[in-house]
Amino acid sequence: MKKKRIEIVVLVLAITSLIAVGIVIFLQGFVLKTEFKKEEFTSSDPPNVESLNLTAPGDDAESKIDFAVNLYDIACENWKNLDNAAMHIKSENEMMGAMVIGYRYCVKNLEEYYYLEYSHIPEGGNPFMEQIIGLFSASSTKFALGKYTDSSMEQVYGRRTIKPVPKVKLDEETNQNVYFADWTECEEEIEEKFVFNKNQSGKYFQTEVVITKDTILTANIKRVEPKTHYEKDEEKIPMGYWEIVLELDPAEDKAAAIVLPKLREGAGNKAYYSKFVETMQIWDNGYFKYFKAEDTWGGGTMGAGTTLLFETYFKYDEYSCDPNNYQYMLETKEAALAAKKDGRVD
Repeated sequence: MKKKRIEIVVLVLAITSLIAVGIVIFLQGFVLKTEFKKEEFTSSDPPNVESLNLTAPGDDAESKIDFAVNLYDIACENWKNLDNAAMHIKSENEMMGAMVIGYRYCVKNLEEYYYLEYSHIPEGGNPFMEQIIGLFSASSTKFALGKYTDSSMEQVYGRRTIKPVPKVKLDEETNQNVYFADWTECEEEIEEKFVFNKNQSGKYFQTEVVITKDTILTANIKRVEPKTHYEKDEEKIPMGYWEIVLELDPAEDKAAAIVLPKLREGAGNKAYYSKFVETMQIWDNGYFKYFKAEDTWGGGTMGAGTTLLFETYFKYDEYSCDPNNYQYMLETKEAALAAKKDGRVD
């Protein structure tokens, strides 16, 4: 989720540059709206761990905020400590009639971290803007990106391809996307390692937007009664979850402390965040089920701004946690280890 924020900023700036020269005045008459088919993600059943048996907080704001922060911190720590886990993430951002769709897949274990991201502009939007956006911002709108690191590496290896343009096709029988990417002319990207497993020091946070008692403006807590069961010693145990909706203080020394400097790198020094709404669902046993981020910003070059929408679905089943079941994951690992051997990544 982290790097995508800046990539979308670059996309918006490309569009606003076109506004400056008056091109959009002509293009606005060609905005098309249509429904397009896309893969739908779902969360898996929770890990086989007993419930925390939490009780609902009081009706006062302070009790709700305390409850939300405590459960969020528990879920972050639980994610870090899991031996095997995965996330499926989708994003949708409409830019002047063109919809940019993103799909991401993360798989981690005690030794390795795999990441794949695909971004494309589906047919059915503004055809002129689709072409222009792809021309000016192909590396952030029409690309495939793979990353890999493990316990023997000090950095994260990445590779991005835009030529030929990666394709996405939905297999309607399986409701799963099939991807077509050629990595022959990919560009390598190296970044610093981050916390993802229990063998590392430091804390894991699900989002770079700061969530603490000092950054929460309002917290709404809803208890969702059990519908899912998990097996424990041949006994079926009911498992409900908590839904927490947080509105955060967007001030630069509050929730935006980490993300605002990155936003301004791409959108200009006057850019600002105006609203953060983070929705999380956490199982009774303290493990993430679902996380939605709706982050609104404005004040960019030529008045640029938008709402960034990301939805994360957490997976704990054996199939989802196996990198063999994802296109290009093992190939990305092979490329990363070759780069390490050649000294291109530490």
